[in-house]
Amino acid sequence: MGTVCKRDTLVKHNPMNTVKDLKKSDPLGWRSLRSVGGLFAFSLIFSAIMAPPIFNALLWLGRHVDRLKMLRDVEFESVVSRCFLVLMILGCIPFMKGGGMGHVVDLGFQKDISWLKKVLKGLSTGCLTMAGLFLLGWGLNAYTLKLVLPVDVVIKLSSYFVGALIVGVLEETFFRGFLFGVLRRPLGYCGGLLLSSLIFSVIHFAKPNPAIGVVYGHWYSGLALFPSMFRFVGPSYHYFPFFLTLFFMGMIMCVFYDLHHHIYFIIGLHAGWVFIMRTGKFLFERNPNSYLYLFGHSSIIEKSYSALIMALIFSAGVLYWRRSLKRFEVVC
Repeated sequence: MGTVCKRDTLVKHNPMNTVKDLKKSDPLGWRSLRSVGGLFAFSLIFSAIMAPPIFNALLWLGRHVDRLKMLRDVEFESVVSRCFLVLMILGCIPFMKGGGMGHVVDLGFQKDISWLKKVLKGLSTGCLTMAGLFLLGWGLNAYTLKLVLPVDVVIKLSSYFVGALIVGVLEETFFRGFLFGVLRRPLGYCGGLLLSSLIFSVIHFAKPNPAIGVVYGHWYSGLALFPSMFRFVGPSYHYFPFFLTLFFMGMIMCVFYDLHHHIYFIIGLHAGWVFIMRTGKFLFERNPNSYLYLFGHSSIIEKSYSALIMALIFSAGVLYWRRSLKRFEVVC
């Protein structure tokens, strides 16, 4: 008989073990599902309450501060959706215990002196894979470089980089650390992976779509949006590849989380993808007469079939790697 082989990548505390141990006291995992449902209801209600005063404050700043005049064009429904996402992400911390998690370590934040190295490794992986699509499109004349001042490039790329890191930390903490970790308890590994990836994809499309716009936020304005809170806006041909791309990206990051038992790498991976997506949109202009079926009609590459193909290839490679590692763990 072979001996069990433990990889060096394993850490002392595996957040997935918390899920396994709690199956004894709650075999069906209903407490976990109630935690997710409670977080969703909490975020929905309080985003509707918080949005009106925040919206009015933004409008006031836009009218009285010349440098912030762009805030005059802010949409109320955008404020509601942003409040909802922020509450969902930050609210996972107080709802952790209900989901069977007692510490931030259970969200994937392991005590590791090499955490920065792992973030940078994920960041470089994300940047290289996404930049490859833009370089391919540039080589095929699907994209052309814009004439941009060097100063503008530095300012924009710096803001994109900081924003991408914030997105990576917040979204990976919620979607992989909390949501995937909680859902895999009652649904198993595959069920948690598929459902959390589906939610990750769907939530990028959800946006309130009221029949009449809001020009001043009353206390009830957010509550009045409930009937249209999750109506998909403007269905279009490019939403199909975009939806699937997000789904497979979510699946990729779930697999990496399961393999590494921490979210440092996928924070970097997510941030790298977002950074290059925004940078490419800023630096490149779409050539409408070249490879429409592959790169779409705009410079938003994540809505193209090329991004979907990349996500599919990446998913296949990661799943094959996981299968090889799991097989290696059983018998050496």
